[in-house]
Amino acid sequence: MFCVIQKLATKRENPQGYPKRLEVMQESVQAEDGTKQIKWGYAYSDECFERPVKKSYKVSVHQSYRDRDGKPRKKEFVLFTVKYYDLATGEFDTYNWGAEKIEKVAAILGVSEEEIYKAVESKIGPLELELQEEFQQTEESQTYRRNLRIVLEYERKKRQFNMEYMLEDNDDRYDYCYDVFGKLRNPAMLKQIQKEYKERRREEKERQKKFEEWFHEYNWNQFQKNHSGSGSYQNGESDNYQSSDENSSYYNYVNDNYTDEEKVILKQFYRVLAKKFHPDSNAGKDTTKQMALLNKLHGQWGLG
Repeated sequence: MFCVIQKLATKRENPQGYPKRLEVMQESVQAEDGTKQIKWGYAYSDECFERPVKKSYKVSVHQSYRDRDGKPRKKEFVLFTVKYYDLATGEFDTYNWGAEKIEKVAAILGVSEEEIYKAVESKIGPLELELQEEFQQTEESQTYRRNLRIVLEYERKKRQFNMEYMLEDNDDRYDYCYDVFGKLRNPAMLKQIQKEYKERRREEKERQKKFEEWFHEYNWNQFQKNHSGSGSYQNGESDNYQSSDENSSYYNYVNDNYTDEEKVILKQFYRVLAKKFHPDSNAGKDTTKQMALLNKLHGQWGLG
């Protein structure tokens, strides 16, 4: 059994190809304060490339045998026909085009489906590569790939923008500042975002500073308060870190002496530090110890 591919000329016009242009679009959006703002997007042009190559390929498997008189004969089973552009653009897949027919032919010939797939791939694989290389030289393919690179770069810059200014992943404020080609369309909006970012950073630093001050003073005062009258600090420290009794552990002394209001504040502290030391915010840095200590404090503070 072997595979044969026959090139055929077709008369039908091909469907249109990829769009010729990537175009900037704009949308008027009403902000919360009632003002109108322009959001920049993109779309592909309605005008597309014509596809002039009118070829298709008939794929079949042949099996040779001898008749009763000993003369060589051949059985032919057509599996499918595939168009030039389906091969050239990578749309073709043997299973999607021929699975049903291959199953039937395998039963007739008494061979496995895998054997037929291998025979087909050995022939159509090199042809597919040849046509793809040929298509990549065309203006259509080059335009398509250029437009794809532009869109991927736009998406990358948008993600980077959100990370840089500490915005949510799905935040679309980038689209109010830049278009798909990276051209700045609204400098005033960008300045406002930068101003808000600086303010958030300032507030975050203040919260962190307050937490550090609180941790060194308030938490230590609470510890001393719970050990007043129970012996020296050294003995208290030894007892609390070495005893396995829950009622005498440092964890329970600290946990039991925070009011609900104080725990709300502690949760705010925890969120600030968790964001600061989370691995996603520290590319290339090992923050394992910081996160381990923070999680330990989370439990000691009784935050659930």
